[in-house]
Amino acid sequence: MADSSPDLKIGVVGFGFLGQYLVGRILKDGPGLGLNLAFVWNRNSDKLKGLVPAEFVLSNLSSFADRKSDVIVEVCHPQIVKEYGCSFLSHSHFMVGSPSALSDSDLNQKLRRAALQYGKTLYVPSGALWGGQDIQRLNDSGALKVKVWNKRKCKNIPTSKYNIHHLETMKCDVCQK
Repeated sequence: MADSSPDLKIGVVGFGFLGQYLVGRILKDGPGLGLNLAFVWNRNSDKLKGLVPAEFVLSNLSSFADRKSDVIVEVCHPQIVKEYGCSFLSHSHFMVGSPSALSDSDLNQKLRRAALQYGKTLYVPSGALWGGQDIQRLNDSGALKVKVWNKRKCKNIPTSKYNIHHLETMKCDVCQK
């Protein structure tokens, strides 16, 4: 980054595989790129011990604003987006790493309004699932056909709780029903 650009402080919410990777890269390469870690939060803070310097560990997510992050990256669970997304946007730009949270149209609209109200950016990454946009286009056109493969007995497949159009059924390898 150019010397005239201020460094960006990044808060990471979640320390699973993706959170660990992001934190590791920010700590290792971030300063040379103008990126610095503001905080790391995980529902089980014991998981951070020995892996994240103590000064970056945020024990209580409700106190995220004290760390004055420029960008908060959520990589843990859609419920966090629901509970904290608008609050995050009131202080920082916000990247939603659990985009399934945005399938709730009310939440989606609340987050968009909060971003506009506070002059922040709501980032929604795409492309992580190769072919995901093609699958969406097939579904939208009605051409998507889904086969459910499951090793459990057929009676245990909870297909009724999913809204899958054009579901093709097949015999179960276990019970042949």
